[in-house]
Amino acid sequence: MKIASESSQILRMREQIKSEIDRQDQEATPRALQNAARTMLQQLGQRLEEGATNKRPFFDGNKHPSPASEKVESLRQILQNQTPSS
Repeated sequence: MKIASESSQILRMREQIKSEIDRQDQEATPRALQNAARTMLQQLGQRLEEGATNKRPFFDGNKHPSPASEKVESLRQILQNQTPSS
């Protein structure tokens, strides 16, 4: 009888540990995805900035500037040409 009781305790502990691991996984996944998305957006912004300022193509191997880097440059020029309203 003692073995059955210990076995049942072990099974309960195992289920508690499993549910705690599942709970932590569910909380960690959105954070990891958020961090990955933030990093990707920062890298994309840096690449767009490089393409606009250095006249380098956005994609390696492309001989012409990408439409995205041209758009960044045109927006920059528009902002520079605007005068502050008084």
